[in-house]
Amino acid sequence: ASRETMLPNHTISVRIHEGTPDLLLKKSLELVKTGLGMPALVSDKEYIDFFLAHGVPLKDARNYALSGCLDGNIPGKTRIAGGGFVGNMQLLDIFLHNGYSRFGAHMAGIKTGEPWEFETFDQFMEAFYKQHKYLISRLGQINDINLAANRKFNQDPFFSGLMEGCLEDGKELTNRKFEPFDNIIMVSMCGAINVCDALAAIKYFIYDKKKYTMRALIDALDHNWEGYEQMRRDFKKAPKYGNNDDYVDSIVADYYRHFAQDIEACPTPYGNSIAAGISITIHQMEAKRTYASADGRLDLEILSDGSTSPEHGCDTHGPLAVFASAMKIKQSLYNATLLNMKFHPMALKTDDDLMKLASATKTYLLNGGKQV
Repeated sequence: ASRETMLPNHTISVRIHEGTPDLLLKKSLELVKTGLGMPALVSDKEYIDFFLAHGVPLKDARNYALSGCLDGNIPGKTRIAGGGFVGNMQLLDIFLHNGYSRFGAHMAGIKTGEPWEFETFDQFMEAFYKQHKYLISRLGQINDINLAANRKFNQDPFFSGLMEGCLEDGKELTNRKFEPFDNIIMVSMCGAINVCDALAAIKYFIYDKKKYTMRALIDALDHNWEGYEQMRRDFKKAPKYGNNDDYVDSIVADYYRHFAQDIEACPTPYGNSIAAGISITIHQMEAKRTYASADGRLDLEILSDGSTSPEHGCDTHGPLAVFASAMKIKQSLYNATLLNMKFHPMALKTDDDLMKLASATKTYLLNGGKQV
C-alpha cells in the first residue's frame, strides 16, 4: 500500500527476527529503494530484551510498539514522559574549557582541570566523565521541572482513559507511576559520534603520537582552526567510527555505556531515567550552536545524524564495516537507536543485490543492532 500511494505518513517499521521470511525483507527493501525512506527495520530481539531488562513480562515485551519514530512502548502500559535532546559535543567542549560554555558565555559546568594538565589519556577521560556526569545531572534537574510543570498544566484525561489502571485508580496519567516500568526518556543524544571521533583524534595525536599539544588544540578550536589548517587536516584523518577499527570503536562503546549510566542515575518522580538515541533532525539545529571540534569540524558545521550513524563521509570501508562498528555498541542500554545508511541506486539494481543487503541487514539486527 505504501509503495502504491508513496505517502510518507504514517511511518512503517518492520520487526526483524530469526524467522522473518526473506520475501518480507526483500519487499521491505523494494520500498526502501523507491526513496520513500521507509520502512525502518528494527530488531525484535533488541527491543524485547530492553523491556525484559526493565522488568516487563515477556508477554508484554513481545507486544511492544514503536511510538513517534523508534521509541519503544508497551501499548496501554508504558508512556514517554519528559524527553528532550542534548548536544553531546557541548558536553565535551565545556570540559575542554574547564566548565566554561563557549556558546552560553558562562560557567555551565564544574572545574575539572585544564585539559593540558592531564598526563595520560586515562586521566583525561576520567576528568571528562566527571564533568559529563555533572552536566547530565543538571539536565536531570531540568527534566524534573518539566515533568512537574506537565503534571500541573498539561493533564490529559482522554489519554489517561486509554492507559491501564488510570480509571481504576482514579488518577490522571501524569499523577501516577506505571508498573513495572515507566518509560521516562530523559534526553536523546545528538552528535555523540562526533564526540567519540574527537576523543579518538585527541588520543591519537596528543597522547599516542605526541605530534600536537593540548594547548595548541584548544587554541585551534577557539580560532575555528584558522592558522591551524594542517593540524585540522590531520585531525580529520584520525581513526573514525564506522570502519570496524577498534581504536575508535572501543572509545565509542565506552562512551555510550557512560552516557546511558549517567542518564539512568538521574531520579525522577516516576523512577530512574533512561537514555535514547534518536536525533530526528536535531543534528542540524544543534550544529548552529556548536563551535569547532577536535574531529575536524568547523564552527556551526553539521553534526552526525542518528546515534549510530558514522560522521558524513568518514565511513570508507563499506556498509559491512559500518554494521561491525555499530554492533560493538551495547544498544540494548537504549530505548532506541538510529542508524541511517544511503546506497546509490546502481548498488541495488537486481534481486541478488537486494538479497545481499537483506542478508547483511538481518545479520546486523540479530547480533546487537537495534535499527537501520
